[in-house]
Amino acid sequence: MAERTEDPLALADGLTSVAQQWERLGEHTVALAHARRALTLYTRLGHLDGRAGILINMGRAEQGLGRPAAAIGHYEVSLDLDRVLGDRYREAHALEHLGDAHAALGRSEQARALWEKALALFDGLHHPDAGQVRGKLRAPAADYSPVPASSQHSP
Repeated sequence: MAERTEDPLALADGLTSVAQQWERLGEHTVALAHARRALTLYTRLGHLDGRAGILINMGRAEQGLGRPAAAIGHYEVSLDLDRVLGDRYREAHALEHLGDAHAALGRSEQARALWEKALALFDGLHHPDAGQVRGKLRAPAADYSPVPASSQHSP
């Protein structure tokens, strides 16, 4: 429907929704294809919020494909945009996912530092997602196994 309206923002938002659903189904390659189209549209429109959100989705899809190093790049750009936008909730999610990617690369100290920052933001927002981050911080680094990207909720 969004393609018929020729409204680029509606199309970008629609592609984002489709990408999120494919990612949740574990179809990370398909999710990335839709996400890239959405990112192109958001970038062309100068829509920072849309860019920040789709970059987190792209990071989760990259992690689902076993490419945490690629995911880090997406999360870092999203984090920068979230801070510009003042979106502390999505900033917390970007930090948490960034920590997950570092943990997947065996960088436990960096992961813990990022999760601590995420936890501080979630606690400051009195958000229940703080509990999940607390659990990651309680687990010994050697025991930490990131939750598959497809099972995580979108911020």
